[in-house]
Amino acid sequence: MNGGTSLTVWERLREYAATQSGAFTSQEALSWFRRHAPSQANDRTVRTHIRGACWNVGDRSQFSKREPFLTRIDRGLFRLATLEELQHWRTGHADAETSGRSRSTYARAAFAAPW
Repeated sequence: MNGGTSLTVWERLREYAATQSGAFTSQEALSWFRRHAPSQANDRTVRTHIRGACWNVGDRSQFSKREPFLTRIDRGLFRLATLEELQHWRTGHADAETSGRSRSTYARAAFAAPW
């Protein structure tokens, strides 16, 4: 995917997530970054991006202009978001824009985690 261009942490995280057939841990993603992008492998940065890439976390305001692509399953456990989950997020995102309601409030209400 690199093609000779410098990818951002967000783009590399998307690249990593696309290679996963199921759930993955933040530790697995960090390990991948250390091997494939050592200069971007700062644990805090990668963890922040993983959290920001999840549609169902409480506060992803730092990444509010970017569409999420992950689902947080449990503490430290993630997977690619389904099309249905992203559609629900998009609907809530559009509703929040028009009503002033926070997107994080919608995410918590739309798919309350079973844990």
